[in-house]
Amino acid sequence: GGRLSSVMDVIFREGNKQKFQGNIDVGLINSKLTLEGPMGKTGKTSYLFAIRTTYLDIVQALVGNSPKAVRESKKETYTGYTFFDINAKLTHEFDDKNKLYISYYEGLDRFRLMQKYSGARQFTDLKNTISNRLLSVRYYKIISPNFSMNTGINYSYNAGGNKYYDLTQFDYTGARKPIYDEIQNNRSNYLKDYAAFIKFDYSPNAFHFIRFGFESTVHQYQAHLSDNTTRRYTSDSSLFQIKDILINPILRGYENSVFVEDEINFNKNLSVNIGLRGSSFYSDKTFYKRLEPRLAMRYSIPNWFTLTATAAQTVQYSHALLSNEVGLEKLIWVPSLKNLKPQTADQVSFGIAKQLKNWHIDISLEGYYKRFKNLSQFVFFADFGDNIYQNWQQNILKNGKGEAYGLEFLLNKSEGKFNGLVSYTLSWNNRQFDGFNESKVFPFKYDRRHILNTYASYQLSKKWKMGALWTYNTGFRLTIPNGQLVGVPFFDDKQLLYTQINNGKMPNYHRLDLNFNNEKQ
Repeated sequence: GGRLSSVMDVIFREGNKQKFQGNIDVGLINSKLTLEGPMGKTGKTSYLFAIRTTYLDIVQALVGNSPKAVRESKKETYTGYTFFDINAKLTHEFDDKNKLYISYYEGLDRFRLMQKYSGARQFTDLKNTISNRLLSVRYYKIISPNFSMNTGINYSYNAGGNKYYDLTQFDYTGARKPIYDEIQNNRSNYLKDYAAFIKFDYSPNAFHFIRFGFESTVHQYQAHLSDNTTRRYTSDSSLFQIKDILINPILRGYENSVFVEDEINFNKNLSVNIGLRGSSFYSDKTFYKRLEPRLAMRYSIPNWFTLTATAAQTVQYSHALLSNEVGLEKLIWVPSLKNLKPQTADQVSFGIAKQLKNWHIDISLEGYYKRFKNLSQFVFFADFGDNIYQNWQQNILKNGKGEAYGLEFLLNKSEGKFNGLVSYTLSWNNRQFDGFNESKVFPFKYDRRHILNTYASYQLSKKWKMGALWTYNTGFRLTIPNGQLVGVPFFDDKQLLYTQINNGKMPNYHRLDLNFNNEKQ
């Protein structure tokens, strides 16, 4: 609960307690290193460390495409992307009934666009970054054979950053030396979460599972931090410099929730899972509370198919406001307030699955429909400067509606020398705001009609394995101008005209990755 989108519970596996081992995956533009093993001689403590990164920028530099080439006027444009992420986990087993887990994750994505100009404008340099960190400490205890407890604390950090540099040269008549105007803009925002939880699992018998617990989270929202510097100078003197620092006040939100979940297997063919989550949220003298019911059913037709059906209502108290700027997707997180209601969603899904045991193949097809209320987003082209973030409450659309629906297909083979998967999604994602876009429905930015992922791997020997991954995505939506106005002051005598939002899309995208893995023990 607590999110409108799907929530995945990703558990990083434990390290090998018996011996040290490592794994290296080398791809065309990225690689991954994994190390794991025991700590100490007791066999009760293990570690696991994994790092993944890309060297696309190095590959680009080898063919002459680099920031240095732009500065030296050898290239007019440089577009680059880099990322890395780190996963680490420490596990300690006090005894058979008590375990301690410490996990850490950090990831960074960076997009860069440099452009060199032939006129008065010298060049521009735009850097966008998205960073995430997560620290989790969890204690697991088996209280009795049919009763266990999980408790712990979490810290998460999600931040976006934007650095912009612009240099312009002016050659005034009668001036002995050219004059330069330099603009530097550093902008950032973040969301920090501090959470504590306790969860219990109880099994009255082998066919009945009850889960319940409590979670409390403190959110810190920083929508805007900026440091702007404008400087005019010549080659030997500074004419003036203006420095401007803008900081939004930190907003805090206090979210508490309790949940209970009851799963009953009536027989080997029929199971039902019923859940209820109650939550509350307080921020800036505003209080909200919601109930989130959920129902899931599974029925197996012996030696034939398995049918599934789910229905759920969810609420999200934090709003993710997307901007319209170019580069990595930039957003800011803000809390629900008196004039910004929590977002809600109603979802249903139906699925059918088949297991081909002789070939170790699983096949599934699922259809889903989700309806949203109280959506929010930035007004299109509200303002590309600091104003859109600093005064975000005056630049957003509220109380929007939306719907998302589609089909998901999965074929997976997980055993044998040859294995792989095929995953395909056909989907639609629309939005509607009264008084905006003539109150008409428009496609959301991430309305991607087709998403296809295929992966195949083959075990060449005990140590060597090769694999291939091919990805195909429909281009995401964007807004393109329908015309232009001429004779407009302060806009170089021209201004682009926009009449519809997200009326175009980027080109379709596909990528092929090849890898060879060697395992040494």
